[in-house]
Amino acid sequence: MKLIYIGDFDTLERLGFKKTTPLRYGKDSLYVGVNSKRIFIPVDFTGDSICVLFDLIQLNLVKKEVE
Repeated sequence: MKLIYIGDFDTLERLGFKKTTPLRYGKDSLYVGVNSKRIFIPVDFTGDSICVLFDLIQLNLVKKEVE
């Protein structure tokens, strides 16, 4: 299963995400790819990143893609 961000990058920046590399935006331990808009959660995630993901889901900015 993949989680895809469906909003725009201006919204991400308003939500506190920073462009950490040319290929991704990040906040806490949560990353959104610039090209694919896939949401990446590292193995060593923190509780804060789960809260950020929950906020994105509540704002209807995430869709689930089944492989």
